[in-house]
Amino acid sequence: RCMAVHSPFLAKRFCTAQHARFSVYVLVFLAFVLFSATSPILYTVDLNQQKCVIRGHLKKLIRYIKPAIFYFVPDILLLANLFVIYELWLATRLRKKTLTNPNNSISLNAANFNRKQRQLTIMLVTVSVSFYIFTTPAIIDYIAQVNPPQHHDVKKLKWRFLRINVTVLILQMNSVTNFIFYCLAGSKFRSACLDTLKEGYDQLLYLWYRHIMNKKNYEKPSRYNARLSGCRQLDTVDENRKRIFGDRQRRSTSIIANNNNSSKRPSRETILN
Repeated sequence: RCMAVHSPFLAKRFCTAQHARFSVYVLVFLAFVLFSATSPILYTVDLNQQKCVIRGHLKKLIRYIKPAIFYFVPDILLLANLFVIYELWLATRLRKKTLTNPNNSISLNAANFNRKQRQLTIMLVTVSVSFYIFTTPAIIDYIAQVNPPQHHDVKKLKWRFLRINVTVLILQMNSVTNFIFYCLAGSKFRSACLDTLKEGYDQLLYLWYRHIMNKKNYEKPSRYNARLSGCRQLDTVDENRKRIFGDRQRRSTSIIANNNNSSKRPSRETILN
């Protein structure tokens, strides 16, 4: 963003997805190398507890190194955002001095660009300042715990325990308030958040309707099989009835045919006469 504000032509060359991906890989590699190189120096193996612990002569030093590392990246971000604010202020002054017609398209495009950059910068500065506000009490208390208490006063120990938990709670509020600051200071973030919630709601509805349809499709074959088995039973009953009725009809026709044949046959007396 600093490069995009200070030199837009260089931003088109360097501010690309490929360069960003390469920068992330370099940072991860450097962090891995730094951690691997410093771990044997800072830590040692405790055979009694069977775990790695910080070396005794480095415990106090670590109390000061960790906060410095903890604030290193936010300091860079805050300085970069302040630099962006300064560059936008210079660009606004320069545009007011050089442009004679403030209603032309170049002025409008520059104003829109500066307005968007200003909104984004305000949002990031707010997040950085809130980070310092919410994390400073925990860091101060962390440094103050260099020397453990030597007394056994219950009230002081309870107060110390309460102070530690309150500072940790304030530290965790930093992550909670980031979302609120993003929503308040960034219109694009609000629209993107609403679109994400809408897409998630539509996806849940789709999964729910799909579950209902799968359930119905699962119940339909069972009902169909039950009905089919019932129809098959009815068909077998009808076939048995038809078979019985056909046997009776054949018997009745055979009896009628025999009677007719016997009635047509001439008797012995008529032949003799």
